Amino acid sequence: MGLVREAVAVVSPVALKALDAHVAYFRTFTERGGGTVVDGGGIVSWRSRHPMGFLVNAVIRVDPAIEAAEVLREADRRFATGYEVVTLAGRDEDLFDLVTGPDGRAEPDPIQVLANPSRLGEPSVPVSLEVRTVTDSGGVEDVIRVNREATAPLGFPDDLFPTIFADPASVLADDIEAVVAYAHGQPVATAQVHLRGAMAYVGWVATTPTAMRGGLGTLVTTDVIARAGHRGAETVSLMASPMGAPVYRRIGFFDVAGLRGAIRSQRSDPL
Repeated sequence: MGLVREAVAVVSPVALKALDAHVAYFRTFTERGGGTVVDGGGIVSWRSRHPMGFLVNAVIRVDPAIEAAEVLREADRRFATGYEVVTLAGRDEDLFDLVTGPDGRAEPDPIQVLANPSRLGEPSVPVSLEVRTVTDSGGVEDVIRVNREATAPLGFPDDLFPTIFADPASVLADDIEAVVAYAHGQPVATAQVHLRGAMAYVGWVATTPTAMRGGLGTLVTTDVIARAGHRGAETVSLMASPMGAPVYRRIGFFDVAGLRGAIRSQRSDPL
């Protein structure tokens, strides 16, 4: 336990705030989508209505003093099927290793932060595109469509997004700004931002495969960042994929920490 406590000291305050924004978004998103959030004993879990065993069904240790084995025992009680153990690099190595073994160590996905989002200004939209605010169920359907097409090559279940966005309120809430970009009337990119005090969180940035490498991810991301700045956000954070991280760095984001996800299949034998 002493080693875990010592590791906490190297995690910066801004990294912890960005991590808190990540957890807050998934808590809010899960509850609005009809899922279950449990926060207790230094452990937060979110369980969606879809059984996919990562991202939308996950657990994170928010109190690093909790023993890794206890985290997994409690998480196993909360999930009937597989789930993801989200770990903060530099703080939760004991927990990650317990799930994967020491040979399972992988490069973390960066948590990135952009300070003073208002300085980016308004995005420039090419005349061939239209960026619309998501304001109704039809817009939510387009969010679903873009995300489904974008993640299909990655093996995401086809029914994931129709399930987790089944209630339009998960996107149409007052603290969410979501946009969809259209080319020739067809939805090709989307992003959204969760507004929560001075720190906003960008999520579900996606571009359809046929429209990739055209700068559309940057376009919709900068659009929701501008909206966050207009609504008082002083900092914007996100969790980047290895593919997306360089794009966000070019926008102005910088890495503050890293997250590793370890998939845990449900087990009945005690740790």
